[in-house]
Amino acid sequence: MGNEIWLSMESLWNSLTTGSVFAVFHWDADGIASAAILLKMLGERIVGFYPPRVGVYSLEALPWRRISESRASVLTVLDYGLPGTAYEDLSDIVAPRSVAVLDHHLVEPPRGGGRGVLHYVNPVAQSLGGEEDWPATSFLVYSIPGVGEACDARRCSWLAAVGIVGDLGPVIEARPRAYGTAARLAGKSGYSLRDIAKVVELVDSCYRLLDEECIVHAAQLLGWASGPRDVLDDNRLSRAAEEAAKALRTAMDRVRYLFQRHGIIAYYVESDAHVTSYVGRKLAAMHSDSVVLLLHWAPGRKRGFVYARSMRHQLTRVLRELRESGVPAGGKEHVLAFPVEEPDKGLLEKLADLVERHVFGRSSADGGW
Repeated sequence: MGNEIWLSMESLWNSLTTGSVFAVFHWDADGIASAAILLKMLGERIVGFYPPRVGVYSLEALPWRRISESRASVLTVLDYGLPGTAYEDLSDIVAPRSVAVLDHHLVEPPRGGGRGVLHYVNPVAQSLGGEEDWPATSFLVYSIPGVGEACDARRCSWLAAVGIVGDLGPVIEARPRAYGTAARLAGKSGYSLRDIAKVVELVDSCYRLLDEECIVHAAQLLGWASGPRDVLDDNRLSRAAEEAAKALRTAMDRVRYLFQRHGIIAYYVESDAHVTSYVGRKLAAMHSDSVVLLLHWAPGRKRGFVYARSMRHQLTRVLRELRESGVPAGGKEHVLAFPVEEPDKGLLEKLADLVERHVFGRSSADGGW
């Protein structure tokens, strides 16, 4: 890996510690924990933070009014999974402010375009490590030189564990190195992974309910919390968790089997809650030798998501072909997703063709997306 990643981290960190910062962070546990670590480390330098619009991956989904009102000198984006060219565009849009990006999604890195100042650290995108090396953006933030030591002194290493457990969920035990990293980080602060999993369930309830103010509340809470107990005792998150649990149970009851091929099994679910990754990960854990495909349609919002996950098989070549075909897909080594505007179950058949070709080496009928 060399010194490249550490030099990039130091340059990015210097940008954050010499100005005022507005943090945009992904709405799930990893994004929230990443923002919380920054809040602990930077204190009053954080002049605002807010998630993008839940379920939408684009520059348009950023909280532009809040960003413009903040007058921050640095805009940092955490765990959002946009391609590097989008951040080059962003650096031009917000200039003379600088942009600092920390991420671990498998995306195309910046190409060196744009006139604005861009600090970009994504070791997975930059071929400086894989998903097992960098299982969460919160772990990446924690790994910035000097941050981990300060975080350990403040007993906040558990926040990095929150991101790892949140991102891997029920498949974490199939990733032994990531599991070990999460357990080590939790233990440094004196907690177990069971404690961490309870925190994850609470904070993820906010985005499942599409409640952006709840997401901000969770990030602020984790930012000042001394440990999981402060989070588990929070009334607002407890109420959100109860409501989200009902939505998740209902969604699992509504899951419908669609079809099965060699190594592939496809499902459909309807729910207006943001349950895509929860249902998809549950199904992947149930079918640990297969690639699970899921179409989640939200009828009240008139939009949905196609999701694929596997505990065993890498989906990187599938993800690459989708992007080359113009599909706005995001993901990592074992998971991918993209939005859809109609509940077309034929999309899963086409995705299954790509999986057959790229994962199992079988030719499909149509030969492309």
